[in-house]
Amino acid sequence: MDALDNLFINLQKVENKIGKETVRPGNLVSVDDKLQTLIAEINKKRASGENNANAKVVIFTVYRDTAQYLFDQLRSRGFDKLSMVSGSGSQTSDSDEETKNFEPILERFAPYTKLYMEKEWDFQTPKKRNRSISRMDFLGGRKSSENLC
Repeated sequence: MDALDNLFINLQKVENKIGKETVRPGNLVSVDDKLQTLIAEINKKRASGENNANAKVVIFTVYRDTAQYLFDQLRSRGFDKLSMVSGSGSQTSDSDEETKNFEPILERFAPYTKLYMEKEWDFQTPKKRNRSISRMDFLGGRKSSENLC
């Protein structure tokens, strides 16, 4: 029982430290090493101008709690144009509402998808352009980047 109490106390301490970090807008430093690395990689990608200056980043996770944590942390640190999609709901950084409809989020991220092109729009869409997607892989301690067409 003491081990569980100690674990609970330690988790509260970490939560308090991270909570204090987000009080100051734009704080890009974290005691969470993995979050700190993610922030650095996102900023590096956005600043690099690689991939035709495409600043989009996709983060995949198995757990909704992790996705929500990252969404909340990045949003509170000044990152904008964020979206979080899970099986139980979707959320964007420009709204506090959660919705089950994730199609608008997909359309924002990839506006030249088959679904987007098949919709009946009241305006003319530009011709489809070739785009490449940058993928960063942090699984298993590897960092790799490749362009997919």
